[in-house]
Amino acid sequence: MAIGAILSHADARRKRSDSARVEKNMRVTMALALLITPQLLAQTLTWIPGSSVKVEQMIGDCDYTAQAKTGVCTPTTSRTSTRARVLGTDLGASFEADGKAYFLFGDSIGPGQDYLASDTIATTTSSDPAAGLFLDFLTNSDGSPFFIKVPGVRLGASEVPNAGIRLDGGTYVVCTPERTAISPIRTPTRTPCSRVSTRARASSRCFARSPPCRMAASSSRRSTRQEATS
Repeated sequence: MAIGAILSHADARRKRSDSARVEKNMRVTMALALLITPQLLAQTLTWIPGSSVKVEQMIGDCDYTAQAKTGVCTPTTSRTSTRARVLGTDLGASFEADGKAYFLFGDSIGPGQDYLASDTIATTTSSDPAAGLFLDFLTNSDGSPFFIKVPGVRLGASEVPNAGIRLDGGTYVVCTPERTAISPIRTPTRTPCSRVSTRARASSRCFARSPPCRMAASSSRRSTRQEATS
């Protein structure tokens, strides 16, 4: 009975806490609603012709916009589907290292292949946008794309590389291995490992964790150092 009483008390506390969060969210919503004046509602969003211009489609073999208009495939500069078996990607965070621009792509798909939301990397030395941006994807010996795989770290759907930097002779890439879990009534929470920092070399084709992951007791983040060796 004592255990039952403790569980009932904990359940009651959790319900009170959830109710308090809901009430707080409602107050915030009402406050924001009061800020919306008739003048703001009367305003309209107008697109100014020529204010935004497409520069180039980077991924895929055909320029989809041109193909939709003409029905004919206009080849892209990089033809990534044919050259690297990359038909579509997510994101595309970029940084510069060793005279190249690196692009970190999230969940990638191939022409008929299921990559299970794996992440790809490409580089470029192009410097003239008018001449086209040529992407050189990192590939394996069989021509398939090289994926970011860190042993012991899950990188599934929406778990992606999102930043990189060249620092003290090393190239570092930051990944988000666990996504934020959001409940309708609870505040967003993250699992203990929300960021992974990896160290890579341009010639690498694998990632090895060194030293082993250590998590500070006072922090909800862990940082590991993976050094890539060719």
